[in-house]
Amino acid sequence: MFEEKKGISLSHRCAPVTTQGQPRQQQHQPRVWALTQMGPGMAGADALTLSGIPDQIVDESGNYKGKIVYPVVSEIQHDPGVARLLRAFEFRGAITADSQTGLLYRLLPSPAMGTNSWLTSGEAVMHSLVEVWGRVTSDREAGIYRVEHLNLPALDNGGIPDVDAMLEELLSEYVIDNLEHPTLKRLLGQSPPAGNQGFGLTTTAVADEDDIDEIY
Repeated sequence: MFEEKKGISLSHRCAPVTTQGQPRQQQHQPRVWALTQMGPGMAGADALTLSGIPDQIVDESGNYKGKIVYPVVSEIQHDPGVARLLRAFEFRGAITADSQTGLLYRLLPSPAMGTNSWLTSGEAVMHSLVEVWGRVTSDREAGIYRVEHLNLPALDNGGIPDVDAMLEELLSEYVIDNLEHPTLKRLLGQSPPAGNQGFGLTTTAVADEDDIDEIY
């Protein structure tokens, strides 16, 4: 199925509704950042929304290390098991102060789970990073994100990558496009993790302080 639809953009295939085979055996998605994971950086003006399933990354001791986002194609989003895990993500192309390019994402409120102060402040923070240098931190006492704007040199033309191109480059190998996908089956509790891949927790795990918005 993945090969047949290779010419269709990821933003179209995994748009919210209203890769075949094993995912790469690695413990993170390099250059895919939650708000506080980017460090000093800047976001692009263009945003795309994908439906996906977040998966926790843990080390050998079970300590939370971050998330992987698996985009989910529209054709299977109404499956009850998939719908239970599904969240909406906003992605923007981004660049860090040390010139590393990638994707910056935030979780969107869902009708079933509503919103909270982290998601509300995350929206404001994301918009405040559009073509402006900033560093995002978590204020755990207040339950919000905060942004510190930075006085850094202006970018050369073309410094912020295209969000569509970044989606294809960084997430295309993580697409869940059928109900037999091994990651989906594992998250639904239908199969155990294969070997020690560091994927021992599900989306109900407790997140660390730099990813606090993703407790839901």
